[in-house]
Formats: sequence, structure tokens, C-alpha cells
Amino acid sequence: MSLNGNKIREHIMLLRFLRDAFFMLAAMGVFRIFVGAIGVPESIGTWISSGTLLAMILAVYYGQSAPSHGFDRFWHFILIGWLISVAESIVVIGAILVTTNLRLANYFSSERVSVKQHIVGHLGSAIGGNMTIPLVVLAGIGFVIGRKLAFKSQSA
Repeated sequence: MSLNGNKIREHIMLLRFLRDAFFMLAAMGVFRIFVGAIGVPESIGTWISSGTLLAMILAVYYGQSAPSHGFDRFWHFILIGWLISVAESIVVIGAILVTTNLRLANYFSSERVSVKQHIVGHLGSAIGGNMTIPLVVLAGIGFVIGRKLAFKSQSA
């Protein structure tokens, strides 16, 4: 198989590795829509349905477990953090569209910007915005811990 074929296979394996993280982010988005629609106060609902907090936890967890799953190169944690950031942004964009079109009470609307501007902002965030760098850093921290643990277990 060609070098490009190996890279493609490696990227597909990384996406499979992150599959549960993507499902958890999607489930959190649905949960957040539900919590907002039933009228839970925003001060409570935004904390119990925080996609950002979940993404941060997932970045550390998947960064830490990556080396034990064969993703032991430093660029892997960069992809892990970036892909979790992209997934979170896509979930938020989807939730903005659903709640706006169904006219549901929600935590996704903003009084400061229009729906279009809000979506465009999250599209930019998906590409490399304000959450990408922190999630890559958190995945990197987890990755370093995971590599140290993998090295210790190989030494013993």
C-alpha cells in the first residue's frame, strides 16, 4: 500500500478512536436542547449541559489514552484536540439551527449577534478558533501523561 494509503488508514483509525467522543458531544447537544426547551433556568442549565466542559474532559482523556491505542506521535494529540473542537462547533451550529427553526427556548441564542453571525462565529471556531488551542493543549497534557504511563509499563 502506498504511503498516502497508510496515512488515510491512520486518519480513519483516529476517527474511529474518537467516535465515542463525537457521540458524547452530540448527546450533550441534544440534552442541552431538551434542558433549555423544558425551561431549566439558564444559570443551572448551561452548567449541567456544558459542551465546552465535556470537550475539555474528552481532550484530556483521549490525549492520555492515545499512546496506548497506537497513536503515539506528537501530531496525533494536535489532531485529537482539533477534531474534538470541530465536533463541538458542529454540534453547537446544529443546535442553533434546530432551536431557531423550531422556536424552542434555549441557551444557544445570543442577544449580541444575529443567528447568522453566531453560526459564522462557530464555523470559524471549528476551523481553528477560540476553543481549538485550549483543547489541543489539554490533549497534549493528556498525551504526555499517557506516554509516560506507557513508557513506565514497558520498562517494568
